Amino acid sequence: MRFLVRAYQESTLRRGYAIEQFLGRTSESDPTVITMIELRPKDGAFQVWVHDHWDIGAETFIDVAEFPYTDPDGPDGPHATFDSPVGAIEYAETVLGAIGSRWTNEGVSESEYLDFVRLGRPDKWPPVGV
Repeated sequence: MRFLVRAYQESTLRRGYAIEQFLGRTSESDPTVITMIELRPKDGAFQVWVHDHWDIGAETFIDVAEFPYTDPDGPDGPHATFDSPVGAIEYAETVLGAIGSRWTNEGVSESEYLDFVRLGRPDKWPPVGV
């Protein structure tokens, strides 16, 4: 199973592991930009990281973490930090557009990117029915 149910999202973060979500294209002005959100536990807090990358991948190159950042220096810090995993998850979903049922363990969202590529890099991710 690719996606984590809510209870596993929270428990994964509480156990010290990151979760992530591939958002697809998030820039209307530049369709070559894709975004990943990462929720990362650190020092008793839960950080929300937004990773904007140039979409340079292909079916044979899906490691989004290796794609160059749109800002050459990458993110300069977390987008937000919370005291609880629930706060971080809710923020990502209400403010950043993450979908509650599409969180994955770290590294699994590359499969989401592969689906995105195979479906022709749709403007909206995920498309209906995926």
